[in-house]
Amino acid sequence: MQPSTSDKNFWRVLIQELAGQMEQVVVVSVNTSSEPCQKQGNIFVYNLPPFFSRRQKTQSQKNPYLYKHSFWWGAIEKSLTLLRLFPLLAKLVKRHQVGVIHLMDSFGFMNRFLKAAFPGQRVGITLLTFNVHGLSDKTYASYQRMALAKLDYLVATSRTSQAKLAENRIKTEGVTPIRTGIDREHVNSHPAFGEKRTAQNSPVKNCLWTGFIQQICEESFWFTYRLAQRLTAENPRVRFSFAFKPECLQDKFLKNGPNIRVFATTPEQFRALLRETDLLVSPIVNFRSVCGPPLSWVECLGRGIPIVSTPAPGVEEILTIHQAGLVGKTEEELIRKIGLLLNDPKTYQTLSENARRLVRQEFLIEKVAGQYLKLWENGNGISG
Repeated sequence: MQPSTSDKNFWRVLIQELAGQMEQVVVVSVNTSSEPCQKQGNIFVYNLPPFFSRRQKTQSQKNPYLYKHSFWWGAIEKSLTLLRLFPLLAKLVKRHQVGVIHLMDSFGFMNRFLKAAFPGQRVGITLLTFNVHGLSDKTYASYQRMALAKLDYLVATSRTSQAKLAENRIKTEGVTPIRTGIDREHVNSHPAFGEKRTAQNSPVKNCLWTGFIQQICEESFWFTYRLAQRLTAENPRVRFSFAFKPECLQDKFLKNGPNIRVFATTPEQFRALLRETDLLVSPIVNFRSVCGPPLSWVECLGRGIPIVSTPAPGVEEILTIHQAGLVGKTEEELIRKIGLLLNDPKTYQTLSENARRLVRQEFLIEKVAGQYLKLWENGNGISG
């Protein structure tokens, strides 16, 4: 339950919000913690080690971005870990009188066996991302149907993801779109609208790229790095920061240059960095994945930081429709649009205000928690 800048932080704040409206919340966390159980008020956290805990750590450090290379190995590990999970879940269902089992991550093919083992409980899952992991579209669609077909309900974090599930012939009548959410404090952590943001009155323009995003791959980093080289060469007032998770920063990424910094950050350092950030530059080069959007995007939007990205599936649903950022496909387009935002205070202010408004309307954690409670109370997984 420690703060994070990854999607895990969404579950942390959601669980805390739900605990204020439910009798109790039981969490089973697959991690390497030495404590088997922790209790925080009416939140019970049971820790279960992954089947290959040593390998998991080594693989994360060795190959953090190329998810496609470890997809099948990860599926095998999750399946074996779930075999450990069955007896623990059986005890917890009885001990805490659990009525709903909600998966925060997919166990792949084994999802169907989880439902078979607990026919008296409703079993569902939130699909935070739609990432084909380098598989062919046909193979990934078949995998999804096998993994999701027996569940009682599904939650997609965007309408684009919901449409992708329909395209893969997943029953859409059981798919409910519910956003990921953030604390209200993140929306109010930047100066109020009446105060001008840094991009409008400071000679220095701070751009940020972050690796705290599942859809980001190594190609995205190098693509953005080329943009940074061109922009900082053309305008010495532009600064670019590339922020990595500590376990994901490899020596080959350490390409610091004039006005370009590449470094690792803790969650606290990352949020401090956002206070100095004018623009998030986050191109997604894999157009076969769906942008959820990532939690890091939501945190930036909540602070009034516009985003520049590419037209990957799901991006326009967030940035274009709500006018919370700009989209470009080529390097030339992106450089032109980044320059527009950094040099046109009126356009920047409009997008900044739209970004905050979008988060207040759709991404606040209290609204998201209410949608989950309504989903579970309905009993059928159908919105409304």
